[in-house]
Amino acid sequence: VNTLNFRIIGDLTKLSTGTHTVKLKQTGNNKEISVKIEPATIKVKIEKKVTKNFPIQVNVNEENLATDYSIGNPKLSQDVVEVSGAKSAVNAVSQVIATVDPAKDTKKDISEEVLLQAVDSAGKALNVLISPQTVNVKIAVTMNKKALPVSLEKTGAVSGYQYTLTTDTQNVTVYGKQQTLAKLSSLPVTVDLSDVTSSTTKTVKI
Repeated sequence: VNTLNFRIIGDLTKLSTGTHTVKLKQTGNNKEISVKIEPATIKVKIEKKVTKNFPIQVNVNEENLATDYSIGNPKLSQDVVEVSGAKSAVNAVSQVIATVDPAKDTKKDISEEVLLQAVDSAGKALNVLISPQTVNVKIAVTMNKKALPVSLEKTGAVSGYQYTLTTDTQNVTVYGKQQTLAKLSSLPVTVDLSDVTSSTTKTVKI
C-alpha cells in the first residue's frame, strides 16, 4: 500500500557537465521498512543545453491517395520550430519531420494537427524538446491534370483540295495517372475531311 508514496532519487544538483556515478536514495517510505535499492548507483551524462531553429519537412504517405489523385504544396501554421536539448543530441538533428498519413483512397483536401519528430541522418528519433510540438498542415488534393496544346491532324482529304485547319481551342486539360501525363506533350485531334469541299466549321469530338 505504501509504494504509492515513495520515490527513488538521484540528486544531480551539485554536478557539472560530464559523466557521473550517482548514488540512489529513497524517500517517503515507512521508516519501519528496510529498503535495498538495486542497482544502488546509476551513470548520468550531463551536457550543456542548446537551442537551434530547424525548418519543418513534410512527409506525406501518397500511397493512400485515391487513384489518379496527387497533392499540392503543404501549407504549415509555421515553417520553423525551436529544438532544445543536450548539445550532442541537437547537433545530431538532421531534420524535423511532420508525417501526414491520410485515410485510404483520400480525394478531399487534408487539414490536420501533426506531431513533430526530430531525427538524425539515419532517420532515428532523437530525445530533444521541439517547440511547438505540433503544427497544422493543410494540403490540397486534386485529380492529376495537365494542360496540353491541341495538335490538329487531317484524315480523309478529298483529292484536288487543299486544307488549312485552325481552332479557337488552343489548349485542353487532361486528367489521369501521373506517369501517363508525363509522357504527353500535346493532344492529337483527328479531323475527318472526307465530306469537306469548301470552307466550313466542324465540331470534333476529342
